[in-house]
Amino acid sequence: MEHRTFSRPGGNVTLRTVFEGKRVLIEVEDECGGLSPARRRSRSSSRRRCNVRSLMHSSRATWSRRGSPSGKRRMIIVSGFNVYPNEVEAVAAACPGVAECACVGKLDEKTGEAVRLFVVRSPGAALTEADVMAHCGRALAAYKVPKQAQFLEGLPKSAVGKILRKDLRALS
Repeated sequence: MEHRTFSRPGGNVTLRTVFEGKRVLIEVEDECGGLSPARRRSRSSSRRRCNVRSLMHSSRATWSRRGSPSGKRRMIIVSGFNVYPNEVEAVAAACPGVAECACVGKLDEKTGEAVRLFVVRSPGAALTEADVMAHCGRALAAYKVPKQAQFLEGLPKSAVGKILRKDLRALS
């Protein structure tokens, strides 16, 4: 176990780190001896000092098992390579006949995750899955090309117009 004290606006903070295999448990304690107001125990899988400092300055941060700030995970990991949905969606949206699209990761035994694309056709467009795949194959690396494309009448959206990816994941 290691202790480090950092000063920050509002008082000093002590970080206690406990190494458990590849994981690092970090406890943030204020001057009064109380643990941080954010979830009392945080997890990180990194030993880099910059991550510890950013955690210290963010009193509301909680950490996921991957060692990144928790929240909505959008990145898709295919055979260890990072695939950002925005990049795939931008290429697919440029395909003639695509009104809108969204992609999500789908569990795959061979690669861990596979890219799954959901497409809404433009009115009157005769677009096929092969057309979309060929278009994406010309502009993206092979591991980023969607393995499946499913056509929908409309993408599920929230009241403010955001695409509900959790609903799309349930469809895949």
